[in-house]
Amino acid sequence: MDIQDVKLSYQRCCERGEEFFDSFYANLVDRETAIGQLFADTDMQKQNELIEVGIGHLIAFAEGDEQAERSIREIGRTHSRHYINVRPEYYPLWVESLMKAAKEHDPQFNATLETQWRNTLAPGIALIVSLYE
Repeated sequence: MDIQDVKLSYQRCCERGEEFFDSFYANLVDRETAIGQLFADTDMQKQNELIEVGIGHLIAFAEGDEQAERSIREIGRTHSRHYINVRPEYYPLWVESLMKAAKEHDPQFNATLETQWRNTLAPGIALIVSLYE
C-alpha cells in the first residue's frame, strides 16, 4: 500500500476546495436519503472543514500516527448511536461517495489509486465502526 500516492491524490482533490467536498456530500446523499437528514441543520462550510481534517486523520492513522488514532477514536465516539448515530452500514456508502468524488476531481485517479485509497481508509473506518455501541 502506497499511502504517499493517496496523500498526493487527496491533495489534488483538496485543491478543488469546496467543489470536491460538495461533490462528496452530494454523492453520499444520493446513495442514501436518510444520510441527508443527518445534515439537515448543518453548516456545510464548517462540515467541509471537519471532513477535510477527518480524511487526513484516516490517512495518518493508516501510517500508524498515534494522534490520528486518538482523533479517529473520538470520531467513532461522537458518531456512535449515543451521539450523532451514524449507522455502521453508512460507512461503505461513505467510502463509495468519496471514491466517486476523488475520481471526479483528481485527474490522476485510476483503478490502482482507488485500491490504495480503499486500503488506506479501511483501518480507520473499521475502528470507527467498532466503536458504534
